[in-house]
Amino acid sequence: MIPRKITVNLIIIAILVLAFLSAFVAPAAPIWTLLLFESDNLGAKPWSVLTWPIAFGGALGFMGVLFGAIWLYQVGHQVEQDLGSPKYAITMLSLTIAGAFCMLIGGFIFSANAPLFGAYPLIAAVTVMWATRNPNSIVTLIIFPIKAKWLGWVSAGIVFFSTLPQFAPFAAAPLALAWALADNRLPIRYGKSSPKTPTKQYRKHWKEDETFHEDVRNRESERDERKRLKDLFERSMIDDPDSK
Repeated sequence: MIPRKITVNLIIIAILVLAFLSAFVAPAAPIWTLLLFESDNLGAKPWSVLTWPIAFGGALGFMGVLFGAIWLYQVGHQVEQDLGSPKYAITMLSLTIAGAFCMLIGGFIFSANAPLFGAYPLIAAVTVMWATRNPNSIVTLIIFPIKAKWLGWVSAGIVFFSTLPQFAPFAAAPLALAWALADNRLPIRYGKSSPKTPTKQYRKHWKEDETFHEDVRNRESERDERKRLKDLFERSMIDDPDSK
């Protein structure tokens, strides 16, 4: 469905496109370093916990920002519809902060600077949420059809293998948070009930409905059996008139 108004998702897409165009015009501008998250330099750049997705223009390149924008336009809109715009905005903000926080932990554990920049981790998080809610949807990847649940794993794998090995688990950790939210594993509910996981109330109504239909089937079977016996009795009376 095409959105008919300005949404949070469209604003995110516009920011990514503007960041890309800015980096194309001024790739060496000092601002990109200021927007970059570095675990060793957080005190000097506290805002970088929020700005790292647009550092270096989102670090997607022309094809990356093109396909990323198209992909977000499609699946991001669905996720925003499920969550509602306010919760979608809070979720994207929380995942951005969570990404920086996880890399900060990684940098502390390994006593090394853990950098974070580029929009792909956030795009992957949206992909994971959408794939969790629509696991059997088919997407054509280049020329190969693939189920959404496997695309979610591919997105997580790209994030995992796109950083230094010691920081890979920390880079991918926010995707686990995105999955937990979409699968309703958190105290904060995702939104609409997942079609693949019936609620307790749904299961209760289903059982009651199934009991009702089973009772109807039994009654119909008993009625048919009585009719069959009646027909047999009447035919026997016709065949044996002396019994009358």
